[in-house]
Amino acid sequence: MERQEPLVWKLCREIKKYLEPSKRYCLAVSGGADSLALADAAWLAFADSAANLRVCHVEHGIRGAEALQDAQLVADFCRERKLDFVCHHVDVPSYAKEKGCSVEEAARSLRYAKLLEEAERFQAEAVVTAHQADDQAETMLWKLLRGAGTDGLSGMQAAASLGSVQLLRPFLEVSRAELEQYCELRGLHYCVDSTNNDVTYTRNRIRRELLPYLAREFNPNIKETLLREAKVLAEEQECLQHLAEKYLQDSSFCGMVEDEKGLWLSGRLLSELPAALRKRILRLVFFRLGGKELSYERTLALDRLCREGAGGKLVQLPSGFVARYYKKKIFIGKGE
Repeated sequence: MERQEPLVWKLCREIKKYLEPSKRYCLAVSGGADSLALADAAWLAFADSAANLRVCHVEHGIRGAEALQDAQLVADFCRERKLDFVCHHVDVPSYAKEKGCSVEEAARSLRYAKLLEEAERFQAEAVVTAHQADDQAETMLWKLLRGAGTDGLSGMQAAASLGSVQLLRPFLEVSRAELEQYCELRGLHYCVDSTNNDVTYTRNRIRRELLPYLAREFNPNIKETLLREAKVLAEEQECLQHLAEKYLQDSSFCGMVEDEKGLWLSGRLLSELPAALRKRILRLVFFRLGGKELSYERTLALDRLCREGAGGKLVQLPSGFVARYYKKKIFIGKGE
């Protein structure tokens, strides 16, 4: 058996942690070093089961001819390895203008929509992306600057949900430098996105200006520190989620409202819980009922309703929901 380079073995091992050759997967491949390393390592790891892999490239309609060259590079890569390949073209600038959002947000939204669409068409188990350790550190810092709770600061998870399929990120413990080295070892020619140098994009500014500044002036190991903190917070978030789920399975603590428009929770038991767990339960109920976004301020208002326990008090929530304290119970559901 041919001996693998340690780095090649490492990436194949990370792939095998999350992907099973007997199942189908949709790989998100932009043509950069990270995603080409993902596609190549998956191809090696799957060996005779490579027919279960579909490579999906999403061209954002931002970089013109350069982007089309990237798409062609990925197509050629797949043809050489007999990997299934599909390319989707989207118009990010028009979508951003229509929705009133940033180009970054529009690109992410359209990209994941196409990846999900392709995964469902391919009957894939999951969409697989090449997010890596440097991305994780940047994400955590970005969310800290914007303001986020434990969920946000725990960073990206290796396994999450994306609509009807899973979203897998097997390289979160692999650095960008390692992925570039992998490409060199394997003789892979990859694209360098010219927009990566554009610091008008928040993510690029964090990567190219803020992180180097923090490393230079405060902590030379800032990336490692952020990754460690994200891991600790992810473990604590998992613990809180587990406890919240257990409480919601207790019929003496929680139950359906008779008309099935919402849930009731024991106000007395809620008020006795630690604040972090109480807020977690309240948010979980809101999202379980179909709520979409719940701000920090609305979460505090819900928590105050529990602590004060004033009969008849009502809190207006997004998505047409309300919370009401009545007879020592908290009702959360659709408004009248």
